[in-house]
Amino acid sequence: MLLVSVVGCGAQPGDNSNLDGRVDGNLVQDGGPADGGPADGGPADGGPADGGPADGGPADGGGFDLVSVYAVDVSSDLARPCDFTISTSEDWGHVNDSQYEVICVSPGDYTSVSTVSLTAAGSPVARRVLRLEPLSLQGHPILLPEPAQAWVPRLRLNGATHWLIDGLSFRYPTGLQIEIVNGSSDNVINRLNMYGGIDAMVQYLDFRGECNCHRNTVQNSVFGGVSYTADTVCVTLNGFGVYAQMHDNHIVQNEFINCNDAAQIVTDAGNPSGNFEGTIIDQNDMYLTPEYYVDCTTGQLDPTGWCTCAENAVDLKAGSDNPNNPVVISNNRMYGFRDTMEGGVCGTDSSAWGTAADAHFGVKNLVVRGNLIYDANRGL
Repeated sequence: MLLVSVVGCGAQPGDNSNLDGRVDGNLVQDGGPADGGPADGGPADGGPADGGPADGGPADGGGFDLVSVYAVDVSSDLARPCDFTISTSEDWGHVNDSQYEVICVSPGDYTSVSTVSLTAAGSPVARRVLRLEPLSLQGHPILLPEPAQAWVPRLRLNGATHWLIDGLSFRYPTGLQIEIVNGSSDNVINRLNMYGGIDAMVQYLDFRGECNCHRNTVQNSVFGGVSYTADTVCVTLNGFGVYAQMHDNHIVQNEFINCNDAAQIVTDAGNPSGNFEGTIIDQNDMYLTPEYYVDCTTGQLDPTGWCTCAENAVDLKAGSDNPNNPVVISNNRMYGFRDTMEGGVCGTDSSAWGTAADAHFGVKNLVVRGNLIYDANRGL
């Protein structure tokens, strides 16, 4: 089953005349506090938290509601007081202590701490919370000065269930930043600043059939600052080598800037084994900027170039085995995509045709609807 419905597609590359600027309502590009972020079109004024068509869509409305029906309301969890506050590197050793349910993190740099494994379990009525303190319900860490953010260790969700991870910042030049493994399910990753890296930023990983990670949501986060010389996927459901089972995972209301692929489902090339039914990719901004454009002849960075050091907004190499629970790509804004430059300054093994969203290797049971695609060599 393949159902495709595209709301907006057809603007020529470089032609944005059919839009009033761009999508007001995201946090970074032409959309921060003065132009669509929390102060003027983001959570407080038209973005993910309360935006809708009147104050946060294209052309100040344009028929797009920036609120995803799949977003998880975490306001009640964020209103709970801190049981324990992390303020030193040693404090991370208490993150799974059973007597603490709401663990707050003071601003600071904790990146010298080795990977922290989350293994404890919350419940459907009371999530375990790991969050920045303080951060208002309308705030976002990317809008804070660096000293006011909590730059945290890499996290590994290892059998973790019913966690809320909120308001934290990550910056690593190499390696995974968040890894989800071993039955970690029903978790919400919310309002993160994911910066830098040459590997996947958030990865669901299944090499031996042990993941079975279901009903996790990545939402309201900003991904950027990745190296243009690497095949960096910002969120990936990775089922290499096994028949992976990852169901009902959602990627909603995020901003993806210059990711090699913003969101990806991947298995062994040519062997699309695995069932990723119910994966939802909804209401995200996924785009490349001229900073990553390359002259197709010289292979050098050129903001007016017609090639780029990246691939796609959405890259699917597997889908759903259940026609009643398909993979859905809906209501996203995808733009800025060009043919991938192989070699030259990019220095990667990436290869794509400037397609905003693509599917390989016989992806099954896929619904594509309501997306706005423009300024790209190819749409779907």
